[in-house]
Amino acid sequence: MVNSDMKMMKKNVPLVLFFLLIFHLNLAAQVRTLAKRYNPVFVQGNLPGIENIQIRDWCVFRFDAAAQTWQPVPFQFDEIDENGNFLQENDGTLDANDLLLFMPDDAGDRAPPDFWPENAAAEQRFELLIFDRNNPDEKAWIYLYKNVAGYNNSPGYFRYLPALNEPAADTVQTRSYKLGHNLKGWTDFVSLSGNRRKNLIDRLKFHVNGGDGIAIKKTFLNEDSLNFVTDEFILRPVRSFQKVKTRIKLQVPPFPSIDKTDTFFFSFFPYSTEIRAGFSVDAGTKFLLVLLKLQNIRLSIDLNPALKNMRFYSSNNRNGFLIDGIPDPLNYPLPDTTQNNWVMASGEDGTILAFFNFPAVQGDRGKFIYYRDNLHGGTNEGTPETGDAVSYGDMGLWLNGEAIVPVENSLTLSFKIYYIDEKHKDAAFAEKLREEIEMPLTVEATLQSKPTDVTEEKQNVPVDFYLDEAYPNPFRPGREYLIFRFKVASEKRPAVLIICDIQGRTVRSFDVLSRQHKPGQTELFWDGRDRNGNLLPAGVYFYRLAVKSHFRAKKLLLIH
Repeated sequence: MVNSDMKMMKKNVPLVLFFLLIFHLNLAAQVRTLAKRYNPVFVQGNLPGIENIQIRDWCVFRFDAAAQTWQPVPFQFDEIDENGNFLQENDGTLDANDLLLFMPDDAGDRAPPDFWPENAAAEQRFELLIFDRNNPDEKAWIYLYKNVAGYNNSPGYFRYLPALNEPAADTVQTRSYKLGHNLKGWTDFVSLSGNRRKNLIDRLKFHVNGGDGIAIKKTFLNEDSLNFVTDEFILRPVRSFQKVKTRIKLQVPPFPSIDKTDTFFFSFFPYSTEIRAGFSVDAGTKFLLVLLKLQNIRLSIDLNPALKNMRFYSSNNRNGFLIDGIPDPLNYPLPDTTQNNWVMASGEDGTILAFFNFPAVQGDRGKFIYYRDNLHGGTNEGTPETGDAVSYGDMGLWLNGEAIVPVENSLTLSFKIYYIDEKHKDAAFAEKLREEIEMPLTVEATLQSKPTDVTEEKQNVPVDFYLDEAYPNPFRPGREYLIFRFKVASEKRPAVLIICDIQGRTVRSFDVLSRQHKPGQTELFWDGRDRNGNLLPAGVYFYRLAVKSHFRAKKLLLIH
């Protein structure tokens, strides 16, 4: 008899291996395959299915198929007006302009339709499928629930440290980087998570100069001339904001001076920051800019000379230069100024990658990548050096012209900088991230209802119950019986044992109370047939003991 069983086992080994392979393939279709990390997922409020929901009572969960558990994740709803501006106050409703934000890293596996978190009071949820249009096989899922009892907000990605005396000299810290401002509100400290104490930069630089006009001497404006005053820091879980004000004074005698104060937001994300500075320019300001003969606008990041083994890459420099303080020849002009151009420094100390778009202007002679690597300092556009007076891998954007004026009634500079604690990245890494910016992840929403098999009642539920591993597993329907062993604490509580397929569809269910005359361990035998008496096909299944809203679930493999 033993030899016969051994022969049968050997005969079925290839079959078992085949179905184990199918087991993993089926699971792979339902588990997270998304590789994107660095850019948040933005879900528009007009996405079919989630429009007009009341956002106050909602929370976001990810599902872990291997552990069969739910975990809350950081998220936020941003109220956006019709002009795309962030509003600090919201009306409580997800409008078409509003946004739901979360990080792609926080999306998880797909949950079976009848598997819900404990204490989920609502009868409906939203399943959000997140996928890459360029690679549809990369996907992940996230779930919106309403009124989950005992839910604790997952901690966000940010820590904000205001200065003791000066509101501008503050620090923002995320999982990836730590960023500090000087007393004028300008960035002069960046470290990465691998070494929080090592400063990677000298400072961000902003240089503007005008030429010699009629009775007008050459003028200069730089980051030391600007005084960014932090009006407020708005700490949020996924995207935080710094509301800043800056004052610019233009004076060209004998014409009346222009004294302007503009307000805008700096945005902070877990792996990046975004500077989007929009300066209003009316007819009088344009006239003064023409008189000033604005020749150069430069926004750049100057690195710390203490960095070692870093290389510089850019949109027009794919092979890279070693950053060593020795000047390198660079092809400055850009072949295409409409796309997201980029500059990057990467090496032993991590990666700094900046994307920027050039503003629409008139009177320019060219739009260039700015790069200067010279331990003796100096600038490419002829303005006085600032900061430590050393240009070490100083990289960014540069507009050059005779009399630069904006086409519209504003001058907007957009600069998104990634601070990533990964070493020795190349141009391919930057290009891949550029593609992610230009083609963000796609989201599809599906409204799901809780199955009636395990309707939740408004009573206290037992927690003293368990579900053992079924035996045998793998299981051969028609040849043997499968044994389920479980325990429910009270015979007065409704309990159901549910068997469902890989798509979450219930194929068989058993009323536990009808088989359990008193509390304690119970055995249930199953022949592998569905509710209609048909043998189920081979494949992956789940069996779940449901006691009100409490679940215990495990996997099962059927073979023939």
